[in-house]
Amino acid sequence: MALRSGERERVTQGSPNGVTDTDGRQVQVDATVYSATLAHGGGSATTSSSQLVAANAARRLLLVSNGSDTGVWLGLGTAAVAGQGVFLASGAVLPLEWSGAVNMIHEGTGSKAVGYVGL
Repeated sequence: MALRSGERERVTQGSPNGVTDTDGRQVQVDATVYSATLAHGGGSATTSSSQLVAANAARRLLLVSNGSDTGVWLGLGTAAVAGQGVFLASGAVLPLEWSGAVNMIHEGTGSKAVGYVGL
């Protein structure tokens, strides 16, 4: 029996080597479980490259937020250089599947607030 979109079928634990559905058929189950630790922080981007967040091999997702009044350039795994790399506009949030270090720089004056959340 094929299920249509939106339909559900109850599955129960079957033999030690698998799961069976209510009709006794073997069902393939992906039992991969991930655990993550939420990390957050921020920094002030200036006209010199500085590190926003260090590398973390366990990190699966990083959200970078630019709370400043000007754009910020990000260097992924390298020093940030104005006009090169990843540009994050003022007020923007960027999701990255990245576990390496992230550096930042801006082209304006003063310091600019940049934050992150990672897991």
